[in-house]
Amino acid sequence: MAVNFPVTVVVPNYPLDYQTEFKTLVSVFDGGQEQRRRQWRFPKRSVALSYSALTISQVTTLWQFYQDRTGSLGSFNFFEPDASPYNTTNNNHRDQYVARGTGSTASTYTLPGIALSTANTTILKNGTALSSGYTIGSGTGDGGADLLTFTSNAPASTDVITADFTGRLRFTGRFAEDSLSRSQFEVQLFNQGIKIIEEKRSS
Repeated sequence: MAVNFPVTVVVPNYPLDYQTEFKTLVSVFDGGQEQRRRQWRFPKRSVALSYSALTISQVTTLWQFYQDRTGSLGSFNFFEPDASPYNTTNNNHRDQYVARGTGSTASTYTLPGIALSTANTTILKNGTALSSGYTIGSGTGDGGADLLTFTSNAPASTDVITADFTGRLRFTGRFAEDSLSRSQFEVQLFNQGIKIIEEKRSS
């Protein structure tokens, strides 16, 4: 089980500075025409967290978290903040990758976030919305995310499970920087931000 980045303890500047990589292969022919092909079904995200004013204690909390992860080595959960001025009622997330199936109803799947209402979360199998055959536990997954359990017709290993929901997005990531002094770390906190890169889980 991954630990959570302390986003609720030390809230970053609004809005979050997301970057999304789609991995598009572009082939240019002699006549100048292009052929474009998507190599990844789901994009890979990164986010840079910057801060305006922090106490020494808050800086120490972030620095210690970085040290405990051993730079880029350790994984952790990153959740979108749930504090002013962030407003999760406006965060509509669509086609979010969950996992590939296992074919077993004994398997559980941590969803990519915490929905404002699990009743309004849509689970899809290969792009088709499911109307039944599963339950969602609010906040019972890894790090406090929602947890999906199939009660019947469990998706096979060839099936891709995705979710649509409104709420706080979650992804598992790592620090981009592997070698920072404390002074360098603090400079990044207040300038370009500390960058977190999503761990790619599916093509």
